[in-house]
Formats: sequence, C-alpha cells, structure tokens
Amino acid sequence: MRVALIEVSHWHYPLYVPALTVPGVEVVALSDRQAGPREREAARFGCPAFDDPLRLIAEAEFDFAFCFGRHDEMAGLGLALVDKGVSFTIEKPAGLNGAEVARLARAADARGLYVAVPFIQRIGPLARRLAAERARFTSASWRFFAGPPERYPRTDCAWMLDPARSGGGALMNLANHFIDFSLNLLGGEVTRVYARTGTALHGGAVEDYAMLSLALSNGTSAMIETGYAFPDNSAKREYSFTLVGEDRFVRSREDGIALYAGGDEGAGEAIDVDLDTDPLYAAFAARTLAEAGRGGTPVAGLGDLERVMRIVDAAYLSAESGGALAPIA
Repeated sequence: MRVALIEVSHWHYPLYVPALTVPGVEVVALSDRQAGPREREAARFGCPAFDDPLRLIAEAEFDFAFCFGRHDEMAGLGLALVDKGVSFTIEKPAGLNGAEVARLARAADARGLYVAVPFIQRIGPLARRLAAERARFTSASWRFFAGPPERYPRTDCAWMLDPARSGGGALMNLANHFIDFSLNLLGGEVTRVYARTGTALHGGAVEDYAMLSLALSNGTSAMIETGYAFPDNSAKREYSFTLVGEDRFVRSREDGIALYAGGDEGAGEAIDVDLDTDPLYAAFAARTLAEAGRGGTPVAGLGDLERVMRIVDAAYLSAESGGALAPIA
C-alpha cells in the first residue's frame, strides 16, 4: 500500500514507524514544515518530502495517509484528504473543538471514507482483560501525568505550548483517551461535566493540570486527572486508575492490575497486564492499514472523537466558569 506521512515532527509519529517499515507498506511521500525532521525521515524512506502538507496532498499519489500536524491545522488537512478521496488516520484531537471535528466527520461520512482515530486504549491488553471479567462497572478514576512542558520544544513541537495552535494543554492533549475509555467501559452518555484547570506548576500559557468529573446518563461516573506533572525522567509518566464494579474492584499496580472480588477471590489477585500504551500505536497503525485494505471498519472513528471533543469543550467552559455544564450538542 502506498502511504503518505503528513507532518512527521509530531511527537506521536515515531511510535508508528515500526508498522511503516514492513513489507507491503511503501512510504511514497511525507511532509513537515521543519527541515530537520523532514529531511531525516525522507532519508529513512527514500521518498519525496514536502514543506507544505497541503501541497503533498494535492500533488502526491498515495492510497492511505497518516495525518499528524498542529491541532489548529488538523481539521483542514483532514478535509483536504477527504476532498482527495483517500482513507486516512488522524491523530486526536483532529481540530481545536468539537465543531471542527464534526465538520470533518460529516465530510468523511459523505464520501464513505475509512478514517480511523488512535484511541489506542480500545485495543490494549487492559481493555481485553476488563472485557474478560464480564462485570458491570459503575465508576472509574484515572490519573495520567506526563512529563514537563519543555519536552515539546525539545522534540520539534514547541507549538504545543501555544494555546492558539494547540487549543490547550493537559486537558486537550491527555484527557481524550480516558474520556473515550470511560464511555466504553461504563456505557451511557455524559450528561454533566465539571472541570478545573491550572498552571501553578509551570506557569505556562497552557494548563499543566486538569481535573474533570463526568456524570453519565445511566448513573455511572468518571473522574479524570491529567497533567504535565511528571519529572523529566526515564520512567516517562504516572498512569494509575481505580475501577469499581458489581462484585469487582480493580486498581492499577506497577506490573498490571490487582483484582478484588467476593468470596474466595476477595484477597486480591495480582494480574500481569502491560499498561505501557506506547507500543499500541504501531499495533494501531498495522491494524488500520489491514482494515482499510479490506474495506473494514475502524476500531474508533471521527464520530467517536466528536463525542469526546464535545465533552472536552464543555470541560473547558466549566473550568472557565467554575460551574458544571452539560456537553455541547
């Protein structure tokens, strides 16, 4: 399959590379506005490189695209790919707000295109292990603290610290996965959102801490904390969670999860589960190429992302006003 890579300086892009260097995948064009990443990746793949992603989309011939880029340009790049009539993946958030994602989703649906969004938690070992429990979960609490903001300029993504280009910080960038995971785990639709954001730790233009509480239509609830709060350390991040269900209590531990149940199992069963999400991006990339090639359905699409982004929009409004708000329809 002939593949185009759009804006390869994005920090998620290196996680996709293992799936792009296998037989049957030919990278035929790539783009980036920055010469260093553009030239480095063009040398890796031996393909033409463009300094303008829209020119790549207009001029190159390819069957599938992996679309990255700044958040403020993602929706426009996606619409250009839709106009070209090619299938693609697009990194979240695919726009600055739910309205931009909705416009892109409608356009892609009208053309009948395969468009996948990397909600990689859906394909990970944790999701499979929780599904095997066949339990009804009623609340979820997630904490995901990534490294400090200075890692973005260091990896050619200084735009992430400019709210006009990124749309925000730890809420916009990190909470999406756990909103989506909560919706799939708990069922129902979010009816109320309460959020707080802050810049106390690093004092930057984008928030380095966010907390949001979600109330769902079926009486379940989720709490999500995200931040650029972890030290610049090889451990990379803190990822922890607690899940409450019928006769089930699940919490994270260093090497997986601890499962508590009634009866003889009640003491807590230690289960090894790989909670490192980084390897899931290559698995996602390989899966999307296979699905698109056979005309399949993506594990998550733009409709799923729009639902999440409407909640993100409401969370920012809640943080600004100090009150609980319903997600924007």
